[in-house]
Amino acid sequence: MYLAMASLTVLSLNCHGFDIGTSLYLHSVASDMDIILLQETWLCDATCFRLNYAFGSFTVYHSSVVEQKFAMGVSSGRPFGGTAVLVNKRLSKQTFQLVTDNPRLTAIRCQMSNSNDVIIGSVYMPFNDGSLQCCIEFESVIGVMQELLDTGLDCKFVFGGDFNVSKSSVNNSFETFDDFCHANRMVCLDHVHDGIDYTFHNDVSKRYTLIDHFICSPELTDSSVAGHVLDDEEYNTSDHLAITCEFVTAGAWVKSTMPKTELPSKETVVGKGKFRFLPTNTA
Repeated sequence: MYLAMASLTVLSLNCHGFDIGTSLYLHSVASDMDIILLQETWLCDATCFRLNYAFGSFTVYHSSVVEQKFAMGVSSGRPFGGTAVLVNKRLSKQTFQLVTDNPRLTAIRCQMSNSNDVIIGSVYMPFNDGSLQCCIEFESVIGVMQELLDTGLDCKFVFGGDFNVSKSSVNNSFETFDDFCHANRMVCLDHVHDGIDYTFHNDVSKRYTLIDHFICSPELTDSSVAGHVLDDEEYNTSDHLAITCEFVTAGAWVKSTMPKTELPSKETVVGKGKFRFLPTNTA
């Protein structure tokens, strides 16, 4: 029996390396959240158990980029990358992972008893250094997001994370991001203005940018200004601030008459279809 929930609370944080400091901070601000999205965990398959150990009340879905690099013959340097979705165990019986084959995007599908299913993804986009490789990687992640929309018929969507673009950016990455949102009627939420207008900070170089975002189906929010930036640098050991949002999951749209499908026994695979801007889920 699936829980009937009026909303889903989601927190997203680029960890800049998951460690005990990150764990303590998240326990202080996110222990009651329904969903936690993490980026740059810097964990591999052999060390991601640390997330399970730290968050016993959450089910952890993690994607590591390290093994992919090892397969390509890269075996030097510190760990990097990695995305995760942590699902509060009160929802774990109605969620399952969607295999994206891209460690920059970890996605789950949450089956709701009183509304459309919701697909939620943790996104970590490459830093825009102006290179062709960066553009290819960025479009690759957008392509997987598009595939999720194309195959997730009758679902609503939330993508959160470090997109490495701000709304004031003037570059190919932002154009790709903006085109994706407009073509699919996705809303890139503005953050409530409460005295802070950045999510990434480098105090030494005095760089402050707002590059962490939530984008969602319009039915999941009653306002385009709905996100919150947690201004707590004193306790947050990352160079990113956490963002939070509460998404409406009941009463915002008419429930579909299509029958619910049973949870699959194995992970559901999302293909690597070509990136294309096709409007979906416009009903």
